[in-house]
Amino acid sequence: MHSKLEIFESFNQAIVNNPTIESVINSANNIYFHLLNPKYSAIFLFNTETFEPVLKSCFPNEEREFCLTIFEKTIELGLIGEVMNSNDLIQRDIDDSSSILLAPLISSKGALGFGLIEYDKTKIELDSETKFLLKYFTGYLASSINGLKLENESKLFKNKIDQLVAVQTRDLMEKKKEISEKVEQLKSSLLMTLPHEVRTPLNQILGLTDYLKQSLDEVDKEETLEILEDVHSSAVRLRRLFENYLYLSALTINSYNIEELEKLQEATIYSAESLIYETATNISYRFEKTGNIEMELEDSPLQISEEHFNKLIYELVDNAFKFGNDETKVVITSKIIDNKYNITIHDDGIGMPLEKIYMLDAYIQFDRLENEQQGSGLGLAIVKKIMDIYNGKIKFKSEVGKFTEVSLTLPIADIDIEDI
Repeated sequence: MHSKLEIFESFNQAIVNNPTIESVINSANNIYFHLLNPKYSAIFLFNTETFEPVLKSCFPNEEREFCLTIFEKTIELGLIGEVMNSNDLIQRDIDDSSSILLAPLISSKGALGFGLIEYDKTKIELDSETKFLLKYFTGYLASSINGLKLENESKLFKNKIDQLVAVQTRDLMEKKKEISEKVEQLKSSLLMTLPHEVRTPLNQILGLTDYLKQSLDEVDKEETLEILEDVHSSAVRLRRLFENYLYLSALTINSYNIEELEKLQEATIYSAESLIYETATNISYRFEKTGNIEMELEDSPLQISEEHFNKLIYELVDNAFKFGNDETKVVITSKIIDNKYNITIHDDGIGMPLEKIYMLDAYIQFDRLENEQQGSGLGLAIVKKIMDIYNGKIKFKSEVGKFTEVSLTLPIADIDIEDI
């Protein structure tokens, strides 16, 4: 037996030197030849999807067609099912001089295939020692093939993971680049316009208070109050500028945070009508134009946070009054169209060029020299960002010197009336 065991060394070398299923199968056929000196030996593996036997190797190769003919006979005789069920060697005579041997390839993962060997029974006696070696080797072959299959699957899985990681890394890098570009644009706009927006009210505050300090004994009470009102107005404007700057920064950060974004998008308001009416009315009182506002509102629950919805209405209605004159009329309508909530804010104020509206970004003020009103464009930038967060749509219509109309489309919340 020792001399027969030595022939397995070539098989072990094949596993070490060239660990592929093809090389292991070819080496196995070499082992079968050394043990039995057959007419041919062949190894079939089951297709993992159809479970049909597929000839993987036949040695010598010129016997391939004859091997397939014998294989068809084994199927007709039901030997394939028998050998797999028995998990043992099966020997059958096919004529007076030839026999076939079927050896099952079964691993811990299940049936992998089988070996088919034809030999001359008049010359070769299949003794118990040879049978033992064949059975032992076939089991070893099955384990080796199974191990290589698992290794291939592991490599394939690793390659897929590597590809996914590469795609995700590329997407993250592109996203990082996009964010960096937006940050640079923001910084550029900030450096160009925000200093002016800060200096203007700050200079007013410093100039007026300095004048008041130097002329305190000469200024009467009425003029003092007027100066203080101007100082207060400039301070309020400065405060709002910084508040909106921080507000937009927070919105931008949240828009890139998936968890925070999902949390925001789950928020709900129950009555859009009441919030629009309250916010718009308060702004009309502040501008002392309560007679210049009209509202025709339909109610609905919306998929948006109350804070952000109020901010939308505040900024748009505030702009409508701010960029108008004493006769400017503001009309607000809302209605449900195609299961979406549509809000329109129309004013017959100074209007803006549409091409400039759609180029709008933070810190941009249109026609600063022509318009008395001051503002950094932060309000509309905030509106656009909020609409993006809630997957809403915003449209502008405007004609210079005649009107501006802003339309918002927001998702309606799916709320049972009993839950309200």
